[in-house]
Amino acid sequence: MTDYQLSNDDHEALEKFTKFFLVKAAQIIVQSRLGEKKTTKSKQVHSGNEWFYLSIKDIPEVTVNAKKCLGDAEHLLIDPPHSPFCVEISLRTPDCDTITLETWCISFDDSVSDPTQRVRFSVYNRMSIVLRSLLACTRATPTYQLSRKQSADKYIICYKMYSSEPIVSHLGEHYSKKTIGHIVTPIGRFVLNVAYRTCLTMSSPQVDSGTSSATTQFGMDIKDDYFSLYKNQNCEE
Repeated sequence: MTDYQLSNDDHEALEKFTKFFLVKAAQIIVQSRLGEKKTTKSKQVHSGNEWFYLSIKDIPEVTVNAKKCLGDAEHLLIDPPHSPFCVEISLRTPDCDTITLETWCISFDDSVSDPTQRVRFSVYNRMSIVLRSLLACTRATPTYQLSRKQSADKYIICYKMYSSEPIVSHLGEHYSKKTIGHIVTPIGRFVLNVAYRTCLTMSSPQVDSGTSSATTQFGMDIKDDYFSLYKNQNCEE
C-alpha cells in the first residue's frame, strides 16, 4: 500500500474519472453483446460530453444498472477494500436454462503506484487507451460470435454487474484468462481482465454447428439480476 496522499482536488478528479471509466467500460462490454454490427464515424472535434474521446451512444438501462451497482457498493473501487467491478455475460435458452460465458473484471491494486502520474492528464489518457483496447478485445472472444447468432427461438445473451471478487467457477475447467490493460495512478493500479469459457455444449435448443464444442451441459438456474440484451427485453423474473 502506497503512503502517497492525493490532494483533495486530485482525489475528487480520480473518483469522477473512475466512475465514468467503469460505466463506459460496462457500456462497451454490453453493447458488444447485442448481436449487432455497429459503425461509428470519427470526429475531428469531440464534444464536452464524450468522455475519454469515445463517441459511443450510451444505453440508458446499462448506465442505470452500472450506477446502481456502484451505488450499492460500500466504497468506490479506488478506496479500501478495493472491491472489483465485474460484468458477467451469460447465455439463456427459451427453456430458461443459462450458462455463464465470460466475466470482465476491473480491479485496483494499491501495491503498484507511480506518484509522478498526473491524474488529469496521464491517468485520464491511459483510461481512454484501455477503453479502446477493450472495444477491440470484446470482439475477439468466442462470446462475440455467439452473440451475433442469438435469436429469441434459440438463445439470448444476458448480463449482470456486481462489485466483488470475480466468479469464474462457472466458466468450466479449461477457461481462459487474459489481461486487456492496466492504468497506473499515484495511489494504485487499475487492471482490466477477462475470463471466458473456451468449451461449450448446448443440449436444447441446438446452436448452429461450428459455434460450440464439448464438455459442459446446461444446468444452472438464471438469477434475478440478469438482464437480456436481445432487443432490450428484460430477463428479470
